[in-house]
Amino acid sequence: MARKKFTAQELQQFDLDTLIGVNCQLQVVHNLDSEGRVWANVAACIKAPRNLPPIVVPQDYIRVRDREVEPHVTPPALVPATKVEDDDDIPF
Repeated sequence: MARKKFTAQELQQFDLDTLIGVNCQLQVVHNLDSEGRVWANVAACIKAPRNLPPIVVPQDYIRVRDREVEPHVTPPALVPATKVEDDDDIPF
């Protein structure tokens, strides 16, 4: 299967919400930066094996960013992603 990067227009129009509930396999690599921090980066994304049962997303699922934050709960800190230079043309 040929892979290609998104065009600027495709990237702007792509809706990540369309991937909720879609099976895939991710290869995650952990990179250490010059300050000693470890970053998890997606190195590859491929279709899930055919024999893998589909994941089930509950009907009442609400994305973390859309959930109401309880006043006494501190939300997890967002960790900025780092760019990993490689030859892979998968756009994520």
